[in-house]
Amino acid sequence: MKEIYRKTNLRKSYGITIKDYDELLERQHFRCAICDTETPGGPGRMMVDHNHVTEKVRGLLCCNCNFVIGHCLESKAILVRAIRYLEKEV
Repeated sequence: MKEIYRKTNLRKSYGITIKDYDELLERQHFRCAICDTETPGGPGRMMVDHNHVTEKVRGLLCCNCNFVIGHCLESKAILVRAIRYLEKEV
């Protein structure tokens, strides 16, 4: 049942197949495209990251990195400001 849901969700939400997902994961060496972890966190698999405007899949992310992108509203400007903030000496 879970595989049927997964197959339907990948196709409906992202326009990819389980095979597409598995091939992308392999190209990423089974790691998050941002932080390089092998531990997906969350629901147990790397999450599909996609551009909400173009709907194109960018890659597979761990739960934490996916949340960061989402909470920053996919905004490069916000992410740059966050990096500058982290670089401040305390």
